[in-house]
Amino acid sequence: MREFRGIFPYLVSPVTEDGKIKETVLRKLIEDLICSGVHGIVVLGSTGEFFYLDAEQKKRIVKIAVDQAGGRVPGIAGV
Repeated sequence: MREFRGIFPYLVSPVTEDGKIKETVLRKLIEDLICSGVHGIVVLGSTGEFFYLDAEQKKRIVKIAVDQAGGRVPGIAGV
């Protein structure tokens, strides 16, 4: 089992007023954090938006995060 250590920031979920995921913004945020040296990322964590997003939005955010991290750092979905 892999042990989680280091910095795992909670990411905000960028969403438009009409509920569309701002994919470009989320990908840039993840990329900037990884390039800055974080050890992992957490989506849908403790920033509160989890309760306001539907199941499809949540799935999309997780898929984007996994794709953008590309195995470089571990990720946690705070569902």
